[in-house]
Amino acid sequence: MTHYFRQSFNDVSAMCEAVRAWDVEFYPMAKLRNGRSGGAFVQTFGRGFEYGYAKFTPGLHMFGAPPTGLITFNVMEPATRHYWLRGHDLDDGMAWVFPAGAELRSMSPPGFQSHSLSVSEERVEQVAAALEINVPPPSKRVEVFSVQPEVLALVRQHMCALRDGGSGAFPIDPVREVLRLLVPRWLAPDSCGNQIRARDVAVSKCLKLIEDHDIGRLPIDTLLDECNMSERTVLYAFRERFGVTPASLIKSRRLAKVRSMLRHADSETATVGDIAALFGFWHLGQFAVDYRKTFGERPSETLKGLPRIK
Repeated sequence: MTHYFRQSFNDVSAMCEAVRAWDVEFYPMAKLRNGRSGGAFVQTFGRGFEYGYAKFTPGLHMFGAPPTGLITFNVMEPATRHYWLRGHDLDDGMAWVFPAGAELRSMSPPGFQSHSLSVSEERVEQVAAALEINVPPPSKRVEVFSVQPEVLALVRQHMCALRDGGSGAFPIDPVREVLRLLVPRWLAPDSCGNQIRARDVAVSKCLKLIEDHDIGRLPIDTLLDECNMSERTVLYAFRERFGVTPASLIKSRRLAKVRSMLRHADSETATVGDIAALFGFWHLGQFAVDYRKTFGERPSETLKGLPRIK
């Protein structure tokens, strides 16, 4: 029996509460404009698989985990040119896999669209055996791999069948076809890759530094020095990729870290000021204004788990 779930959202936080199977939190890099949809999800749960389609209007930081105990294959729609994931800078000619138990850490650009298909290790081994492919141990498997454009087009076609065919009545088995196309390229990846622009290399270095650095104390000058590119070029590259400047991206990431800690803190002993200071927010008045603009609630309400303000 196939279960089908489809919903659009105007509020980013509401998406976290509605998504089944994925333990994930979304944090916008910029405030969502009034009247614009925040995103949409489609999820299909069938015998031995879980499928998900996601479309996000704003650029997002995402933290969490994919479905527990399953291997998750992912591809982007071609409208999404880049995606920063777990230290990898992906383009639309690549696919990626979340190993069972892997952590999700990513930054997505505005308009991001992706498909995911989660299956068991046993299902992957069955496909590999039918294709006469040896299955390496988890420690030897890649997370990111290139896929030929014509193959990716077929993968997206079968993923869209899962997205649009909620009844589960498919002329062919799209789950089997996706695995047949992606498993050999995942377990035996080739060495070819797309040509990387210098601007993308610079952004990748910046994002790696942001990922690894103490986010509350990361000067913009450090990013520029690391990239070895002009401020104008870096600003343009970030606006092109995420729709925000490096400073705005760092600030939104700091706000996301504060919100995550507030949501999990003990409201009887923790204070907003102490948690904000951990991430470099010393002026609490301005911090509160920025926090409310980004998340639609006061930091004290997040800490106490109160209903949001109108």
